[in-house]
Amino acid sequence: KASDYGPAAPGVGVFSKNNVVFLPDPTNSSNKQMRIMFKTAGSRETTIQGEVEGKKQFLYGTYATRMRFYNQPIEGPSQVVGPDTGDRMIETFFTISPYYVPNTEYGELDFEYLPNAGWNADEGGRITGPTMWNTTWKNRDTRITKPTAADFSGWHTFWMTVTPTAVTYYIDDRLMVQHTNVDYIPKTTMYLMYNIWVSGEMFAAGQNGVQRTWAQDVDWVYYAKDTTLTRSDVEAFVGQYKAQNIPKKDTLPAPN
Repeated sequence: KASDYGPAAPGVGVFSKNNVVFLPDPTNSSNKQMRIMFKTAGSRETTIQGEVEGKKQFLYGTYATRMRFYNQPIEGPSQVVGPDTGDRMIETFFTISPYYVPNTEYGELDFEYLPNAGWNADEGGRITGPTMWNTTWKNRDTRITKPTAADFSGWHTFWMTVTPTAVTYYIDDRLMVQHTNVDYIPKTTMYLMYNIWVSGEMFAAGQNGVQRTWAQDVDWVYYAKDTTLTRSDVEAFVGQYKAQNIPKKDTLPAPN
């Protein structure tokens, strides 16, 4: 479902279900793609973020999504790339525990793309260009993370495998990082989510009062419970669903 509440957390402003739309696939007339938008004129009061939340039914297995991140707004003026010059955007695909669970049971697994950078690496100093952060959380306060300074805009398959002993993150056929400290492996079911938000109130320099729209697009998402698959495995299953014109199929047990 699309989130519709305020004040937004994370980020600023509010989340609106109106920022989630389904658009025709320009390359396939029988397909639609989900667009999640972020709109702002450079202030907390004008910021409307987008978020999509799945059911609380995900833990071990293979997660994958084909989606597109952007390095510039899709509407409005272009920005100078950098943590102090552009909107400090966070574009995501992730899983997360509900906030009401005890801290010892909290879990979160993140793909977080920052087209304008904005966070500093624990080692190596400040990152100033597009960066992907892959993060596994032990609890709400402790995490292990790997930033990869590279351009991940455009269409890619973002996927991860989760077992009781490891979380492994991939983009297309590239291994991003594997986290094997079992203290960090999620232990309770989580939501599967997407959102797009701004870190702090860090807006593009010189664009206060100027309306712009950021976005991320999703073609498909696939999850195989308690199963470790390859990218080609996942894409074969997705291809079968598309060939049979099956837009959605849920075989998971009902959420607790």
